[in-house]
Amino acid sequence: MFNVSLTQGPFFLLTFFIRCSLVLFLILWHSASTMRNVISICILTLIFATKIFSNEGLPPLDLGLSNILGGGSLRPSPGIYWFHYVQYYQSNDVRDFSGNRIEGFGAFRALYIIPSLVYQSSYLFLGGEPGFTFYTAFSAYQKSTGNTDSQFDSSPPGIGDTTFGPYIQWRPILYKGEPLFIHRFEFDVNIPTGRNKLPEKYFNVGAGYFYLTPYWTATLYFQRYLALSWRIYYIWSGESHRTNIKAGDAINLNFSLDYEVKKDWWISFCGYYVKQFKNNRMCGEYIPDTKEQVLGLGPGVLYFVSDTFQLLGYLYWETLAQNRTQGFNGAFRFIWHFDVHPLRD
Repeated sequence: MFNVSLTQGPFFLLTFFIRCSLVLFLILWHSASTMRNVISICILTLIFATKIFSNEGLPPLDLGLSNILGGGSLRPSPGIYWFHYVQYYQSNDVRDFSGNRIEGFGAFRALYIIPSLVYQSSYLFLGGEPGFTFYTAFSAYQKSTGNTDSQFDSSPPGIGDTTFGPYIQWRPILYKGEPLFIHRFEFDVNIPTGRNKLPEKYFNVGAGYFYLTPYWTATLYFQRYLALSWRIYYIWSGESHRTNIKAGDAINLNFSLDYEVKKDWWISFCGYYVKQFKNNRMCGEYIPDTKEQVLGLGPGVLYFVSDTFQLLGYLYWETLAQNRTQGFNGAFRFIWHFDVHPLRD
C-alpha cells in the first residue's frame, strides 16, 4: 500500500514508532466496556490510514472536514481536545479554466491522516475563551496512475504541512432559554514542512510555501434540532521558492444544514466551495486564467457517543471545477475531550 520511499529513512522510523506505541497502548488499555471498544477500533483504523494535495495553485485546504455544528459546543468545556481526521480522495478528471476536461490525465487516489490537538482555556478575552490549535497532516498513500501526460505525476506519500493558530470561542447566545447562535474566530499559520516536488510532480501533500488561513465559523439554530453551520476561510499564500509562483487569494467556504433525527444523532446536507478571485503570479507578474474553483456536495452524520467523544463522517461529490481535479472526497473524524488543564486559572 505504501510507496517504497515512505518505508525508508527517518520518516519510516517515526511512523513505525508511533504505530507500535499506539498498538501497545490499546492492548494495555483495552477492556470490555463498549466505549473503549469503540475508541480502540477507531484508533486502529486511523493508525494505518489529511488534507487535499497541493499543485502549482492553491495550498492544501479544508474541503468539508469541519462541517456539522461547527460553531462550537453548547456547553464549552475547557481542556485538551484530540481531533483526528481520515480523508480519502480520488479523481479521474482534471478541468481547465473554462471547466473543460483536460486530456492526458488518468487517475489520482490518496489517503491522508490529520492528528490535531486543541487547547481550550477557561480565561476570558474579548468576551470569549481563547484557545490554541496545532496539527500536521500525513499522506499514507497517494498515487497518480494511467497518465499519458507526465505533468500529472504524483510525488510519494509523506509528511504534510504544519498548522498552528490561536482562536477565541464565544459562548452561545440564547433566546428564550434555547440556543440561537454560537461562533469562533481562528487565525492559522501554515508552515511548509510537507513533501513537495514541484515543478516535477503535480500532486504534492505539502504546499512548498507559507500561507495564512484565518477563518470565522458559526452555527445558527432555527430550532434546537435544526441548525445552519458555516466556516469561511480567507486564503493568503506566500511565494514558492521552487517555482517563483504565488497563488492568488481565495475564499474557502464549508457549510451544512444540520438536523437532529434522534437524541445524539444528527444528519446533514453538507458542502464546500472554493473560489480563487486573484490569478496566480510568477516573479510578480499575473498569469492569466489560473483561478481555481470547485464545489463539493453530499451527506454527513454526527453521533455523540458520550459527552466527551463524537464521531463524524462525510461524503462529497465535486462539480464546477476549474483549474483543478474534480472527483470524490470522503472523510471521517472523531473528537475526544480530555479534562486536562495545564493553564488552569
